[in-house]
Amino acid sequence: MKKVLSIILALAMLFAFSACGTDTSNNGQASPELPAYVQNINAEGFDEGACIAETVIYDNPKLATVTAKGISYNESGAVLQLEIKNYLDEYLQYDLNNICVNGLMLSSFDFDLVEAGATLTKDVELLYNELIPSGITVITELTLCSLKLTPEDGEEATEVGPVTLQTNALGVAEAAGSVYEAMLSEDNQEQFSYSVLASSNKRTDIADGVYSASTFLVLNDYQQYDFVTELHNDTDETVTVSARRPVVNGMLFPEDSSFLVDLLPHTYCVFAAGLGGYGVSDYCFEALGLSPVCEVSFEYAIEPEGGDATDSVTISLAQTDTADTPTAEGKLVYNKGGIIVRSFGIAPECEGEESFGCASVLFTIENRTDKEYDLQDDGAGALVLNGKEIEFDSKYCTLPAGAVVAVSYETSCMLGDDLGITSISEITSGKMSLHLYYCSTTLEEILIDAPVF
Repeated sequence: MKKVLSIILALAMLFAFSACGTDTSNNGQASPELPAYVQNINAEGFDEGACIAETVIYDNPKLATVTAKGISYNESGAVLQLEIKNYLDEYLQYDLNNICVNGLMLSSFDFDLVEAGATLTKDVELLYNELIPSGITVITELTLCSLKLTPEDGEEATEVGPVTLQTNALGVAEAAGSVYEAMLSEDNQEQFSYSVLASSNKRTDIADGVYSASTFLVLNDYQQYDFVTELHNDTDETVTVSARRPVVNGMLFPEDSSFLVDLLPHTYCVFAAGLGGYGVSDYCFEALGLSPVCEVSFEYAIEPEGGDATDSVTISLAQTDTADTPTAEGKLVYNKGGIIVRSFGIAPECEGEESFGCASVLFTIENRTDKEYDLQDDGAGALVLNGKEIEFDSKYCTLPAGAVVAVSYETSCMLGDDLGITSISEITSGKMSLHLYYCSTTLEEILIDAPVF
C-alpha cells in the first residue's frame, strides 16, 4: 500500500513540474514564472517593483526571433528591452509603432536596421512625463501594438502584434489612475514643469464609443500653450481623431491645420494640441495679443479613411480668473465690402550672426459679411519685400462668416542672402496679394500695398 501511495505521489509531482515548465502561450516558448511583486517607489513616485518574464514574442527560424528581455528603470522612465535576432543574409528593418501601458497609448515609435545574421538589442523608453501625469505610477501590463519586420529585398513586411506582456504587479497594484486628478496634482506640475490654467472633467461624446473624459489648458515648460484632451476609444476599431479649427480669445486659426491621433481599439491617450502649431510662431502669438490665453475651443471629429470629416463637436475651456481678453490692433491695410485686413508686421524665424534667415509675415482677416469665403494667396510675386519678389509657403484657408482668422506666411528663402539684410528693421516696404473666393469663383483681389510693416 505504501509503495502504491509513493508511486501516486511521484506521478503527481512529475505532472506538477511539467505544468510549471511548459507554458507555450508565446509562439511555443516557455514562459518562466514571474518573481514575487515587491513595491519599490523611486524618487519620481513611480513603482519599480513591476517586471516581466523574459518572453519570446515572435519566432521564425526563416526570418527572426523577437524577445522581450525585461523592464529596467532610470531617471527618465521605464525601459523595455527588446532583442531582435536576424536569421537572414541581408538587413532586416524593425519598426515598433505604438505601445500601451495599462491601456494608455503612448507616443512610442522606434525603428532600426538589424545586420545580416546579427542580434540587435533595443531599449524602448516609457517616459515618466507621459505616465505619471496620466495617473499611472506602476506598470501592470504592456501591449506592443504593431511590430513590423521588413526584409531589405522588399518582401512584404511581417507584422507582429498586438502582443500583451503582463507584469508581476497585475492584480496587486492599481491598474490605472485618474488622468484628471494626476494632471491637477501640484507635485506633478512642479516635477514636470507645466501649469494647468483651466480644466474640465466633463465627458463629451465625439462618436459612438469615442469620447473626451477630461480637458486641460496647459502652459508647458517651453512657455507654450497646449490644449490637452483625455481621449477614449471603446470600440473594436482604430479611429483617427482630429483636433481642428482652434479659436483662441475669439480668433480663428486656419482650418487647413489640424492635429491627428490614431486611437487604437479599447485604449485611451492624453492628446495635446499645441496652440503654436497652426502655422503661427511664438512671436506671432504674442503679436496678435493672444497671450495670456483666456478662452480656447477646438472642434474634434472622426476622420474617415479616404474622406473628410463632416460631423464634429466643440470642446471649450476658459480661464475664469483671467482679466479681459487681450487684443492687439495691428495696422489697418484693407477695409472693403465687410472684409478687414490688418498687418502685424514681420519677424524672424531664425537669425544668425552672418546671414538673416527666413521670416513670417502676419495678418488677421475679419469677415463681417454673412458669407463664407475661401482665402488664397496669389502665388508667385504675391509677396514683395524691399521691392523684391520673395518666395513663401503658400496658404489656403476658409474665412467663415463673422470670423477673425489669423494667417501667417513664412518666407521660403534666406532673407539675408536674397536681400542682403541683417535685421528686420532694414525691411522698409512690403506688398501682399491675396484672393477671396466665393462658390469657387474669384470674387476680389486684395492688394496690400507698401508700406505694410
